[in-house]
Amino acid sequence: MTFMLENLGCNSGYLSPKEIQTLGYNFIETSINKPVYDQAMVVKMLGDLDEAIKMQMRYAIHLPVFLSEDWVNQYDCYDAFYLDPNPEKREVSFQMLEENLSALTKMYAPMYFVIHFPGIYGLETVYTEDFDLLLDSALNRIDALGGKYGCTIALEYFATNLRFACYEEWIKKLEPLKHVAPLLDTGHLYFNCYKNNFDYDTVLDRTCPSLYWLPYLECTWQ
Repeated sequence: MTFMLENLGCNSGYLSPKEIQTLGYNFIETSINKPVYDQAMVVKMLGDLDEAIKMQMRYAIHLPVFLSEDWVNQYDCYDAFYLDPNPEKREVSFQMLEENLSALTKMYAPMYFVIHFPGIYGLETVYTEDFDLLLDSALNRIDALGGKYGCTIALEYFATNLRFACYEEWIKKLEPLKHVAPLLDTGHLYFNCYKNNFDYDTVLDRTCPSLYWLPYLECTWQ
């Protein structure tokens, strides 16, 4: 647990970098805050990030930061379509991801970037392609983007896509990747367990000891 405790901190949506460091922590995750996306929100987030860097804090960046007008008009800030049945819609997420990585890696070198990955899809969702092949292709493409931009991309564990909900499957799929890692948000984990009848303690016991594949832990205050 040493790695995680050394990087215990808070999201800038809750406290400023100065407040976080005053509490004795030296890690910050920056993200845009819902419900309404605007440039003022981006300016505040990047300002928090710059302040944290000046204070020599470790940091991570929750994507997206930059969103097109088309995205804002049609989708939620944190919608994810990497596994959508529609290939054109999948490209919307991949394009957004690469645009953000391209811009942000020119300015920052975070410990990792965070994305929402699986989307919200039930078993009734119709896929014309083999889902396992689609999943592998999406994960490999994100891994390749991490390699291209020299960064780690952490996928928050969500069980909202019922074809990719089980934590054991996440372990199996993400373990071989070089630039992709799972990120366990404890608040989201509670939701995942509630919706899918997983035992919370069992999931933690299964995941936390395997720090070689699960180096990132978040605590959500809810």
